[in-house]
Amino acid sequence: MTDPSAAVRPACDTGVPLTQALRAEIAPLIERLAAGAGPERLSEHSFTNLLLFRRAHGYRYVAGELPHILGSTYDGVPHLMPLVAPRPDVLEALRHAVPAGGCFYPIADWQLPVAAGAGCEARSLAADADYLYPAANFLHYRGALLHKKRNPMRRLLARHTLHAVPYAAPLRAAAREVLAAWMQDKGLERGGADELECLQALDAAEELGLAGHLHCVDGVPAGFVLGERLAAGVYVIRFAKGRAGHTGIYPYMFHHFCAAAGESVSWLNFEQDLGRPNLRRTKQSYKPGRLLPKWRLWPSGTAPPARDAGPQAQQIEGPLPSRAASCG
Repeated sequence: MTDPSAAVRPACDTGVPLTQALRAEIAPLIERLAAGAGPERLSEHSFTNLLLFRRAHGYRYVAGELPHILGSTYDGVPHLMPLVAPRPDVLEALRHAVPAGGCFYPIADWQLPVAAGAGCEARSLAADADYLYPAANFLHYRGALLHKKRNPMRRLLARHTLHAVPYAAPLRAAAREVLAAWMQDKGLERGGADELECLQALDAAEELGLAGHLHCVDGVPAGFVLGERLAAGVYVIRFAKGRAGHTGIYPYMFHHFCAAAGESVSWLNFEQDLGRPNLRRTKQSYKPGRLLPKWRLWPSGTAPPARDAGPQAQQIEGPLPSRAASCG
């Protein structure tokens, strides 16, 4: 559910561009890295995510004893994503590989204690944080805030006939029509927002490990959702598109995603808001349970002035508590 900016130049020419052929090598490294993270697994801890958004971030893979990904954040900061636990010895060994002006990123809350003693400064931006929601929010829409989602959904169901079909290749053309309509509704030019990434996902959903439904209103394709399983009961929504004019379609699609999954869904991750006010308001309107910070670890003496770094910063010279503060 991101809205990436235009393609960026790779942080450097080291390594190789990401391709589907590298899944067998990189995906197990990520699974090992994020094992046990559960709902706190970051949306970037996925080969599918890295592959889909390789253009927006200029991702490159560097193999070896300390494999890692090089790229650039949405705000243009070069970064290195370790594909092994970010222990102090690992960060020290990889320090020379961090692109000029860059940092280690993204580092999750649960990884910070591992990195303690590395002599880095940890900072996070609210714009980077993943939005994490209890699935109950979408299954029931309880409470005054979420009633604003439930009531339009109920009106949509009362006035129209809705039908959902599990997404598969034969539905590609219909989903592309929805995406084109969404682009037009938003006043976006071809190739804008995350259109190219979404088209790739629609073309290769099964290969990418994405699943969801195409939703029809009165027999007309009106929206679709594609999500990815991150852990047992934990899913990240990669793409959600709906046609304008069907008020309540998004709350319904998220409700249906949770209710129709092949397992009990406990959490949904809506990824980051990129610091965009409209996107932030929309994601906050679904009442997130918490935000998952994505820390930037700056090697000693390399961090930019604190006023440019965002709302949170802390040194990680010594032991840390088991959980760092969430950013909001």
